[in-house]
Amino acid sequence: MRFCDSRGMLVFRNSQGRPAGRRPVSLAERIAPALLLVFVCVLAACSDESSSAPPCSTLEFSGISETDADGTVRTVDPDDWRCSDDMILCPAPAFPNPIRNGVWLRFTLSEPQRVSISVINRCDEIVAGPLDGSELTAGSHDVLLLAAGWPEGDYRVVIRATDNQGEVRESFGDLLKS
Repeated sequence: MRFCDSRGMLVFRNSQGRPAGRRPVSLAERIAPALLLVFVCVLAACSDESSSAPPCSTLEFSGISETDADGTVRTVDPDDWRCSDDMILCPAPAFPNPIRNGVWLRFTLSEPQRVSISVINRCDEIVAGPLDGSELTAGSHDVLLLAAGWPEGDYRVVIRATDNQGEVRESFGDLLKS
């Protein structure tokens, strides 16, 4: 057992409470409790989990095309899910959007292409990439994205289609995870 006396001396006592020795209190022993308090306060401030969305926002989101679970479009964001100029890549709005656990991506290719799909968060980080240069035939294609582990917030889906000559077509659409 130990305590400080009025002269700043550390007093040691044995198990019966009788004095067992004295020594000066070091600077480290004097400031250790204050440092511990500061450390705990900093740690508490840094671990605030009240915000589920990433703090950065490098991407511009104008809105989403809202869709039902069956693909019925309720509202349209004119910036999202546009066909390429030559109509080789033509996506439909993702459904359902806003999303909870999963979302379907549907797109049509008018000729065979190598297709990559990336899902990007507000910090411009890739959170999913279900296709990475996969050879797909002409026709309609459906891809299911599982999003159960994603935090709530905005995401961008980027679909890239590349032909045999290396020409790239690109389209994107925004998702809202709620």
